Amino acid sequence: MNNRARGFRGLLIKAPLHFNIIAIFIAIFIALTGSLVWYNYSRNAELALDAADSLLQNVSEKVVERTRNFVDPPVGLIRLAANLPTLASQPGDADNPVAQYFLEALSAYPQLYGLFVGYGDGGFFQVVQFAGVDAATLKLIGAPADAAYGIRNIKGKQDGTREQAWTFLGQDRKVLGRPLVETASYDPRTRPWYSAALRQDQVSVTDAYIFSSLRAPGLTVSRRISGGGEAVVAADITLARLSSFLREQKVGESGIVFIHNDRGEVIAYPDANRTVKTVTENGKELLRPVQVRELDRPDLTEALLQLHGSEDKRLVFSVDSKDYIASVSSLHGALGADKKVAIVVPINDFIGPIAEHRFRSLLYSVVPLFIAIALIMVVSEWIARPIRAVVQETQKIRQLVFEGSPEIDSRITEIRQLAESVSAMKAAIRTFAQYVPKALVERLIKSGNVEGLGGERRQLSIMFSDVANFTDLSEDMSPEDLMLKTSHYFQELGEIILANQGSIDKFIGDAIMAFWNAPLDDADHVTHACRTVLLCRLRSQQLNDEWAARNEALMHTRFGLHTGDTVVGNIGSPDRMDYTALGVSVNLAARLEGLNKRYGTQILVSESVAHAAQDAFLFRPIDVAAVKGLSRRVIVYELCAALEGQSSIRATDRQVEMCRRWAAIYAVCADADWMTAEEMLQEFVSDFPDDPVARHYLDRCKRHLDREAAEEGPPARVAIRE
Repeated sequence: MNNRARGFRGLLIKAPLHFNIIAIFIAIFIALTGSLVWYNYSRNAELALDAADSLLQNVSEKVVERTRNFVDPPVGLIRLAANLPTLASQPGDADNPVAQYFLEALSAYPQLYGLFVGYGDGGFFQVVQFAGVDAATLKLIGAPADAAYGIRNIKGKQDGTREQAWTFLGQDRKVLGRPLVETASYDPRTRPWYSAALRQDQVSVTDAYIFSSLRAPGLTVSRRISGGGEAVVAADITLARLSSFLREQKVGESGIVFIHNDRGEVIAYPDANRTVKTVTENGKELLRPVQVRELDRPDLTEALLQLHGSEDKRLVFSVDSKDYIASVSSLHGALGADKKVAIVVPINDFIGPIAEHRFRSLLYSVVPLFIAIALIMVVSEWIARPIRAVVQETQKIRQLVFEGSPEIDSRITEIRQLAESVSAMKAAIRTFAQYVPKALVERLIKSGNVEGLGGERRQLSIMFSDVANFTDLSEDMSPEDLMLKTSHYFQELGEIILANQGSIDKFIGDAIMAFWNAPLDDADHVTHACRTVLLCRLRSQQLNDEWAARNEALMHTRFGLHTGDTVVGNIGSPDRMDYTALGVSVNLAARLEGLNKRYGTQILVSESVAHAAQDAFLFRPIDVAAVKGLSRRVIVYELCAALEGQSSIRATDRQVEMCRRWAAIYAVCADADWMTAEEMLQEFVSDFPDDPVARHYLDRCKRHLDREAAEEGPPARVAIRE
């Protein structure tokens, strides 16, 4: 609610009666006028949308009919050609009746790129027309710049190789130059149109794909030739002309019509150049159809999502606060039911003038009230100013901000008393806030969890950190220096935890307990916890580098992290509560931190953490360990680095290689093949001499081998833990 609205409400409560009468009169006048204007607007908008719906239906039917007429004639041509006996055997050269027949058909159907026949022995006869083909494509084929048609004939040779001969014709269908003969790499038997035609006794239509020679979308119609063994006649249909037709369709001022399939690929689009995308796979540039979501048109993407799986449906939706109307219709016919015509139009194209008329009507209706409103606003501001100041003070208290206390004065007794009460409350809270973690209080207020004793069960990510050999450190420093150093250490790591959505439960001597997903919900709490631990490790190392440069004592930090069900809430007594977490998951996180000492690691996490964050972070298995307080053994992992994000904690190639090789070693150890494990570990330690876990396992292998040698028996399968 803005300041003027607050002043108006204050005027209705405290102002004299005549001001209340004026205010009520204005409210009634605005309500009646607004209702009338809104009714007219709504009714006219409904009529406009009905007209828009009818327009979309007409355009959709027109596009569907044109598209079917675009594809169905070539289908009939192929169905007829499949019954021609002359096509059963491959023509010998370019000057034959088949070539003339194909040339006439190409002239009759400009949407065709080529007609061709594939044979069971790998032979291939093709006639293509180059209308609309650019010079670069002609050069790639080897055709002259003035070539209008091309005839390709692929035959096998006695030595087992295959060659193709290109004969190029001008617009007058006369041969241009000598035929281009070269080794053939194209084999029709490997193409989808060929195999699809052999599987059925009817015309087959492929899905839309990119013609590599044209770099444009199209589809292929094919059918097995009657009495021709494994001969198949086919035609390539380009969709560029269909895109041109869509560009001519006008729906509103900025509506767009396009054709797509159920996989979200663009079949035809007003801008034909945007239907193809170049991608790189295995070092090669390939062409593929553009996805609707790749058109950089959020309105088309949203329409496709909402219309997905629907047939002959219209709907209204919003994208970025802008309303649209859309429709979809299935093509059916030869193209199949998975091809659909979609139309998307901004609603404002239809109701924009109506909205403008509504605005003018409202403007002309309220002009007579401007003078009265101005007078009312002066009085309301006089009343609202001190109330606004009191509200700002309460908001500062809510945010635990106590600096600055402006003097609030008012001639209204109730407002003055309220200001005095807020000032006293602010002073009292300022005193006690020094003993409660400010960040925790802020999050509790945001979450609304400010009730009394009690907790709730929810999944938390819990972290424990501890400083190694802190007792020795405390003996070598004065209490004052130790307090300052520890406080600085806590501040540095605490800021990282809070900046990454974590809640600090408590500081326990030299240890930190923190958790994620409470009191505020955090769907990515495992990811945030892992990133926080890596950043804390990095900052701890940086602090140690700074202290080492000044010859000061170091604080080597170890971390334990676990994700699991936990009870979290207010625990204590009614007059003294602590917001904390309890349960087995908390104990496991603490035990994981302690296990670092056994393996020489710095960050150990549970299996639940590793599985939940394995796509974003680099882990390696360490052991199947027995943890005090748990009846079952747990799989322990080391958190090594992040797979994405800021470079300071991102995994290096060496870390990735180390974890890859360690996984193989760990699997051998799990199978109790200690002799093989020792050999692998020796090589691993040679490459990674600073890895304490590898040396731990190397000692374990030696102990097992010594034991087996003493027993003179075959090695028994045992658990990976000793």
